[in-house]
Amino acid sequence: MTKPATTDPKKPSLELLRGELDPPKASEHEAAEGPLETRGMIFPNSPVTALGVQGPVYYYLDYLGQLADVKKHDLDRIRGIFGGRVDLLKGEFPRWSKGSETSPPQVIGFDQAAAAEAMVRACTDKGVWNATERVRGLGAWPDGEGGIILHCGGAVLYKGNWKEPGEIDGYVYPSDIRTPRPLTEFISADDQSPAAELLATLKSWHWLRGDVDAYLLLGWICSALFGGALRWRPMVWLTGDAGTGKSTLQEIIGDIFGKNSLLQPAGATEAAIRQYTGQSTIPVAIDELEAEADSRRVKDVVKLARLASSGGKVIRGGQDHKASEFLVKNSYLFSSILVPDMLDQDISRIAVLDLLTLKKGSKAPKPDPKKWGRVGQALRSMVLANWDRMHDTLNAYRGALAAAGHSHRGCDQFGTLLTMADLVLFDSEPDEARLNNWSEKLSARVVQDQAQQSSDWQRCLNYLFGQQLDVFRGGEKLTVGRWILVAAGLDDGEDMAKATHALSSIGIRVYGRKEGAQLAIANSHDGLARLFKDTRWYSSSASNGVWSQATRRIPSATATSALSFNMVKSRCWKFPLASIPGLFGEEGSPEAAEPPEAPPKPPQPADIQDFE
Repeated sequence: MTKPATTDPKKPSLELLRGELDPPKASEHEAAEGPLETRGMIFPNSPVTALGVQGPVYYYLDYLGQLADVKKHDLDRIRGIFGGRVDLLKGEFPRWSKGSETSPPQVIGFDQAAAAEAMVRACTDKGVWNATERVRGLGAWPDGEGGIILHCGGAVLYKGNWKEPGEIDGYVYPSDIRTPRPLTEFISADDQSPAAELLATLKSWHWLRGDVDAYLLLGWICSALFGGALRWRPMVWLTGDAGTGKSTLQEIIGDIFGKNSLLQPAGATEAAIRQYTGQSTIPVAIDELEAEADSRRVKDVVKLARLASSGGKVIRGGQDHKASEFLVKNSYLFSSILVPDMLDQDISRIAVLDLLTLKKGSKAPKPDPKKWGRVGQALRSMVLANWDRMHDTLNAYRGALAAAGHSHRGCDQFGTLLTMADLVLFDSEPDEARLNNWSEKLSARVVQDQAQQSSDWQRCLNYLFGQQLDVFRGGEKLTVGRWILVAAGLDDGEDMAKATHALSSIGIRVYGRKEGAQLAIANSHDGLARLFKDTRWYSSSASNGVWSQATRRIPSATATSALSFNMVKSRCWKFPLASIPGLFGEEGSPEAAEPPEAPPKPPQPADIQDFE
């Protein structure tokens, strides 16, 4: 029997020695991939940069540094991406003539297939790439460390130094049209700082709240210059009658931002605005966004602004059945004679600044692109110089506003406006006196103004109570609100039974009398559905009307079990009539509409006995 061979552990094997002396052979796959240092390159020193691939789309920075997305690498597309540098392409991907005995082969162009193969390979080496997440266009961006990156088209300010557009710290900043850069020095004619000069100019308009509105507008201008770097982007709505100087003010604001730094569309749709701003954070100022009979355009634009305030994604379907993503981080300013009706979530994001007719003998300042453009450049420099205290200043203002009764959203909205104005007007963080001054002004004024905007449930009830029923009383059609007063004994009590029947037929029930009266509104009823047709509270669903979402938000509302409304059963929300502002008259008291003495009590159906 032969013993198996053994290996002396003290002596290295021949294979081990060979591995120590010779480098390992590259596998066929590794050899095909090429040297590690050139992977991801179309070719060494290529003026075109491969970025990556997503689905059928390959992304590049072209010869000019612009973002290019390519599905088909045909001859013209490749030539365009390389800026027409055909000689360069010929040198890297030569296409040869056949040649002959008398004429050797010559380069007669570039090999489109070889160039396409190299470009596709370079993108594939870079991996899957998402333009929505990785591309940063014109405007300000956060640097991830609390600082600012400023993309000015032809150069990018990154950690205090100007860099060429391109790939920087994991993001792509494509070349774009030039925008104004910060100005290092600026002294006005009367030695005022640019911010003080601008504030004094803004105060020359006739504001409803005087200097407060001018100060908040200064804050919006500064916040919009750096909106993409902020966690919250405030919205402002300028409103006032003809002759208040709104359009002139918008023109001067445009001069401050400078060329290519502010979008001021006329009559644009939400889609047009979104597509124009693209992957930039440049602000948007829209004049004459008036309430319209068909308010869909206005609502769509305001919705886009709402998403942009906190930095959200817009997803839209395409004709190829694939969704497209858009990241929106733009600041918005609107202007109109009347502010259209808006949803609660929009109202809480907007500071309404009211302009009054200019005072007799006063004139609005004139637009001056050169002067105000330099002011805008100086404001950029001043914000950058004080940015290191921005977060602490914002926290200080947010705390003061919260103590003054502002909601979380109000602290974001007005705290950001005050902070950005503070950065250009002062050189240090706000002291207690400055904080108390503004929390007092905004608590007394802004909170009150916001409260004057009706809640959604109030607007829903206002609409409902104003609808006429096809039920006559003394030859006159009454509104739902008037019939409710009659049914509650707060109007002519002789028609209480008639009012009860009329209201029940549309899904409404009044029970109790005078100051103790309560109202029940069905969650689902054909009569209510007809009244709410063509409003946002309408629903064709048989199970639940959208209006029930509004009525359940009434502060005193409570749910009930199913009740019968002229033989139609539905669950309801009930609440005291006294909780509805203005229903009992200007004084808000039931005694404002005292009924005749001892009116007869209408019969009470069994289905509402449990209310009493």
